[in-house]
Amino acid sequence: MGPHQYCEPIVNVHIVTSGSSPRDFPNHRPYRFFSNSVYHSGSTSPSPDHPRTIPKPRGEPYRRGRGGYNLDEAANWTVEQSKEIKKYIKHVVEADLDCTLSFTKQPSNSIDSIREAALLKFPWLLSYTDLWVVNDLIRCRLQLRQAALKKRENTLLAAETRARASRKAALVAAAANLE
Repeated sequence: MGPHQYCEPIVNVHIVTSGSSPRDFPNHRPYRFFSNSVYHSGSTSPSPDHPRTIPKPRGEPYRRGRGGYNLDEAANWTVEQSKEIKKYIKHVVEADLDCTLSFTKQPSNSIDSIREAALLKFPWLLSYTDLWVVNDLIRCRLQLRQAALKKRENTLLAAETRARASRKAALVAAAANLE
């Protein structure tokens, strides 16, 4: 590779409506997901075909104490962008994914469709290498939803256990009154 050039895109995605194909749109340029946005040594600047993208930081989002990062800071979003994308991801994750499963257990076509839809709604997401921010938001939303479901399940289980204990105490008291 030449100096200061990006790696070639590893995926070209054509987003079209159902019943159509990429050849129906001769002037349509595919979205490009780059495998590596890090510059190589040299002096060539980014071009429209090879834009500079923001690489994913090391660690996990919102785990600063354990080598992670703050997603909003790493993504360099405005408050409005942050609210919009988080609201959108919350909606599509809860509507389209099985929230009892982790990110890695989700069907890849479901994750891909959310990524593509997010890219259509928020074109500025192309600024992030391999759409890492979308993946991180999906992961975070799934983790939050799983925690909420587990808490709800535990609350229901505790209520059921209390009700069972109450019924048992009532039966013991009724049996004692019969004797």
